[in-house]
Amino acid sequence: MPLLTRIKHAWRMMSGNVTEQKVAFVVAGAQKSGTTALDKYLRCHNDLLMPDKKEVHFFDHSKLFEKGEPNYRQYQAYYEPQTNDRLMGDVTPAYMYLPDCMTRIQAYNPQMKVIAVLRNPIERAYSHWNMERHRGREKLPFVQAMAEEAERLKQSRGSSRKFSYVNRGFYSQQIERIWQHFPKQQTLFVRHDELLADPTGTVNQIYRFLGVTELPHTEKKDVHSRPYVSSMSASEHAQLINIFRAEITALEGLLDWQLDDWLTHTPKAKG
Repeated sequence: MPLLTRIKHAWRMMSGNVTEQKVAFVVAGAQKSGTTALDKYLRCHNDLLMPDKKEVHFFDHSKLFEKGEPNYRQYQAYYEPQTNDRLMGDVTPAYMYLPDCMTRIQAYNPQMKVIAVLRNPIERAYSHWNMERHRGREKLPFVQAMAEEAERLKQSRGSSRKFSYVNRGFYSQQIERIWQHFPKQQTLFVRHDELLADPTGTVNQIYRFLGVTELPHTEKKDVHSRPYVSSMSASEHAQLINIFRAEITALEGLLDWQLDDWLTHTPKAKG
C-alpha cells in the first residue's frame, strides 16, 4: 500500500473522521478483464466516490473476519468523508473468485450492487500467465503451468491468487454464487471486449445500473497492457478451447449472451 494511503487511513481511524456511509457497489471481477481502466473511468464521475486506492481487498482479508464481524470502519476509512452522499464504490476483482467474499459482502450491505467485467477465459488465462511472468513470479511455460495448476492450488492458498490461470475462468459457478447472495437485479455483467471497443457505451450502462447520470464521452484508457513474452501457440489455443468450450456454452445460457467469437478469436500479442 502506498505510504500516503496508509497515512490517510491511519489518520482517519485515529481521528474518528470516518464516513458512516456504506459502500454501495463493488466491481467484483474478473481479474485481467479491464478493471483497472474501469476504476479510472468511474473516478471521473462526480456522483461516485472511490477509495484512496484501487483494490482495497477488505472482504478477501480473512484475518479481519477470524473473530466474527470485522470493524467496518477500517474499510470505510479508505474513503474521504463526504456530505453530498456520492455513491461509494470498490473495485477489487478478487471478490468474485474467492468463495467467502460474497457472504461477507452481503453481511456488510445486503443492498450492495455487484458488477463484473467478464473476459474471454481463453484470453484471460494467457494474459494472467503473462502478467506473472513479467512480475518474475512464474517460471514455468504456459502449458506446464496449466498442467500443474490444480496441484499448486491444492498446495498453497497464496498461490491460488497467482497461478489460477484456468480456474478463475470458470465464471458460471462464480456468478451462481453471487446470485445466491444477491438478487439478479442487483447484479450487472458486462463484456471486456465491449468495454474495450466502446468504453462510453459500456460505462454508461454501468452508470444507468447505478442510477447516476450518464456521461457524453469516456476517453479510452489502455492500462496494465503488457507485451506477451511469447504469443499463444495454436496448440495452446486449441487446448484452452477444449477446456472452456462447455463453460462458454453455459455462460451463453446463464447471461443470454452470444459468445461464438470467444471460441474463434485469436488472442492479441499483448494484454
